[in-house]
Amino acid sequence: MDPDMEPKTLLVDGYNVIKNTPALLAAERQSLAAARDALITQMRGKYRQTPHRVVVVFDGDGPYETTQPIAKMPRGQIVYSQRGEKADAVIARLCDRESAAGARVVICSNDLEVRASATTSSGHAIGVNEMARMLNAPPNDLRKRAQTRQHWRSQLERDGGSDDSPPSRKGNPRRAPKRKRR
Repeated sequence: MDPDMEPKTLLVDGYNVIKNTPALLAAERQSLAAARDALITQMRGKYRQTPHRVVVVFDGDGPYETTQPIAKMPRGQIVYSQRGEKADAVIARLCDRESAAGARVVICSNDLEVRASATTSSGHAIGVNEMARMLNAPPNDLRKRAQTRQHWRSQLERDGGSDDSPPSRKGNPRRAPKRKRR
């Protein structure tokens, strides 16, 4: 099985990703809700058809921690921490719980404390730039199609690209052309 397709739990430090991604930062200038929606839309677009579980964690302001599903994404969740608790602590707790359950855990954040908690819980940490690269990467079939086109173009250029032979004819190659059969 392709290692990228093995089911894993992806824990995303929501505001950290927004603050370190130019496109999401531009959406934040409009409103924080717009930036959150843009991040969720990107996550849904990339991971909806995969076996991965995606949990996006934001700092909350409510009296208790809330969890809600990501619309149109069966294995996606949004978690808001309770007032006074940082999203970093929620991510560390979720990483410990998922690792104990035997899941492969990947944490996305540029925060060193969050990344350190991933390594202590046998998780894997990636930076926001790597996450942005993954989110913006084309689907595998498009990538392979582009590589094939590039290969054939280079073959044509190497072979000279144009040969002076006439274009191939249609029809039976052993039969004389129509004008010679009369």
